[in-house]
Amino acid sequence: MKIEITQDKENTLLNRRDILFGVTPEKGVCSRKVVKNKLVALLDTKPGLLILDRMNTQYGMQKVVGYARLYDTVQDLKRIEPAYMIARNAAEGIEETEEADDVGGVEETAATEEVTEAEEVVDVEKVEEAGSDSEEAEEEIEEEEETKEPEETKESSED
Repeated sequence: MKIEITQDKENTLLNRRDILFGVTPEKGVCSRKVVKNKLVALLDTKPGLLILDRMNTQYGMQKVVGYARLYDTVQDLKRIEPAYMIARNAAEGIEETEEADDVGGVEETAATEEVTEAEEVVDVEKVEEAGSDSEEAEEEIEEEEETKEPEETKESSED
């Protein structure tokens, strides 16, 4: 696979570089993951700073034209990029283990780690709403959650 950068424009207002590139695959189709890894190596940067936006094939040709954005810092990336684009590019950077290849699964991505961190934040907020950080407050929250589950099942059985 050959990657050729056709345009590399500095965008100082958004602290990033806008990159247009062309890919000529040697065999059939090239995956986004492989292209992103090659771009990271070609631009000598970290995978977390590169957002691979789109890759479009040229009609009647085997050439692929793509657009990527390379940010200076992670803070700039998180401030500007939408959450779905960050999650899409985080999923592309997954390193698969040998066991995962055999089973067909993959390791946790950065996006799933962010979700679990968000759940922990919600639990902390519930404890603060209860009035203290004591074990009593945690028990009250657990009791509330337990009482909510049976009510939902009662509603579904009535319908």
